[in-house]
Amino acid sequence: MEKDHIIGWIFLSVHMKGLFKENKRFGPGVFTYADGSQDVGHWCGGKLVRLAIIVGEIPSIATTHNAQMKLLNFRKLVDIKDEVEYQKYILEKMECDKIILDQYHLLYSDSIKNPKSLLFNKPFFDGHFFGVFNSKEDSDSNIFVKEFTDVKDYIDLEPDSLKISGKLNSSKKVEEPILVRAWNNGNLAIDILRHCFRHRKFEKKLWFTNAHIIRRKRNHFRDAGKLELACKQFLKACLSNDISTIKKIVKEYNLDIDISDAAGNSAFHFAMITDDCNMIEKLIDLEANINQCNDEGLTPLSLSLLKYLGTKHEISDWSEAFLPNEETDKKENGGHIKQKYVFDLSFSHFKAVADEKEGVNKKQKKGGKNKLTKNKVAKEGKKTKLSKSDPVQNQQDDEQELKKGRLNNIKKTCVTLLNNGADLNEISVPMPGMFLVLYCENFDFLKAALSCKGNINSKLPEELGNLSMLHTVCLLPYSNETLEMVKIILIEGADTNAKTTVNYALPFCGPLGLPDTILEEIDCGFTALQVLCMRPDGEYIDGKEILIEIVSLLIKVTHMKELFQGHSPLSMAIASGNISIVKTLLQSNIILPDQILGHQVGTALTVLLDPVRLKFVPLELLIQMMSCLIDAGANPLLIVNINSFRGTSLQYAHYNLENMKAQISTLSKKKKEKQLKNEEIKKYTIIVDHLNRKI
Repeated sequence: MEKDHIIGWIFLSVHMKGLFKENKRFGPGVFTYADGSQDVGHWCGGKLVRLAIIVGEIPSIATTHNAQMKLLNFRKLVDIKDEVEYQKYILEKMECDKIILDQYHLLYSDSIKNPKSLLFNKPFFDGHFFGVFNSKEDSDSNIFVKEFTDVKDYIDLEPDSLKISGKLNSSKKVEEPILVRAWNNGNLAIDILRHCFRHRKFEKKLWFTNAHIIRRKRNHFRDAGKLELACKQFLKACLSNDISTIKKIVKEYNLDIDISDAAGNSAFHFAMITDDCNMIEKLIDLEANINQCNDEGLTPLSLSLLKYLGTKHEISDWSEAFLPNEETDKKENGGHIKQKYVFDLSFSHFKAVADEKEGVNKKQKKGGKNKLTKNKVAKEGKKTKLSKSDPVQNQQDDEQELKKGRLNNIKKTCVTLLNNGADLNEISVPMPGMFLVLYCENFDFLKAALSCKGNINSKLPEELGNLSMLHTVCLLPYSNETLEMVKIILIEGADTNAKTTVNYALPFCGPLGLPDTILEEIDCGFTALQVLCMRPDGEYIDGKEILIEIVSLLIKVTHMKELFQGHSPLSMAIASGNISIVKTLLQSNIILPDQILGHQVGTALTVLLDPVRLKFVPLELLIQMMSCLIDAGANPLLIVNINSFRGTSLQYAHYNLENMKAQISTLSKKKKEKQLKNEEIKKYTIIVDHLNRKI
């Protein structure tokens, strides 16, 4: 055999192994240099776009397995078999308007519209003609395969097909696109995921698997090459605010400014950690993507907002504080109290506050009030005298100053990001961006967000109650900042009649005494004003004067004639014992104290006279609210209809008292229940006597 005809291999000094697309690197790959070093990561063209290592510590919202599972709800489902539609692709490249993009199918030839043509676009025709179909799902490792029954094309129908047996036999199974969960919601990451999955069978031709790169197993490869080292150095320079190094690397290497580490953290994510606005502005000059999200779905802005909340509330565990967890307030075996959920606006949260403060009030009434007050004054006086020389107090003051300084720095970072194009409406983790702004309880934040096209009518997901921005800000701790936030939200035109979900509203409905049959038929939630009226802690909150001002604002812009299961805001406030809100509503002169309510409720006065009130409202408050109602013009002699009863409010009170006394005979053998009923009758008798005196 002649020597010039043998088989051989020609090796260049460098070589690339990995996925390609259109003859360009696209996806996981390894570029090997002549010296044996390797650039490992995800590629797009000649640039690394994602490394296989973690570069630096970024605060994580998913530090536990349960938290990571919850974050899956925010990951997109990627249609793996969704091939590129070239007609639409051409129009997108031409940057056509959305109206034109929606008509991309018109670029097809007329022949594809002819059912007899070989070019007939049958999938497009079937999708528009048949519309509804039956489906079933089988799941395996988070991959969903759908099988659909496809009706046979009417053009091809034969006589046998018109029979029942023919129709059954003519059906066929069509495999639908496979859906997989994205590891990152960025558009490029989704394209790479789709490309990886479609060509996963070709991995056997490589000496490595894509999983090694995707799962951060960099130790399976050789030492890092010069491009990978440059990308790593670039991200570290962003973390350490080394602008000179960034300039040098960008000038020397053709790297992607949006390069991220194995957790999806980009240059902006690292820059905002130190709150250096100069670094942020430098990255903006380099045209880095300010809205790039990491693998947890956090953008630089959402990360900065969470950092602000973490500093403000002195949070040690972001998972427990920012993701809902039913175990949040329970003690672990070691006695450690878990971090409270920061975004909790549920009934159970407000009820716990009310119970705690009501317990303190009861202790004070038993004789400990003066003692507690004296001790408190003595301690405060002692504290004042020692404040100048007490090292502990001085340390606490210093810590507060440092905390204030950190909050101001984070605030500047957030405002800088907002003013330079950070999009709040792109944030969904752990909740929509506008709500993260609200929880910061900072008017300047909200003002900046609204000026940057923040959506004033954003809503929380259904699992969080579908609360609007107005609902949320009205339920936050009250301060002058809160009041100003309510005002600007109303000025911007927020929907004051937006409602929560039914599931959010139901726990608040206990004081209304609604029967189970009505509770099952409830089909809407509360407006912002109705939620305030039903707060169980309304009489115990700090900043009650702010609450009154907020209620006064809402009265003027809410549809007051709209009832919730027959109850007006006034009757709801009475049922919950919120006397401050009752007084505010009556003083507004917008609500009539004798308004006839729906669902056989009667009037506000008869709601107060319902014996069920004694289970939820202290006797003293009931007496005070009755006086407020009658002084405002409520007529005890007005005829009302309540279920089978018809008569005046006074007669209704005596009717209830007689029924309560009649129930005693049925409890003759139950001493404890009989005793409780007698106490209830005594309280109700006081209410009836007070009503008689007011008349």
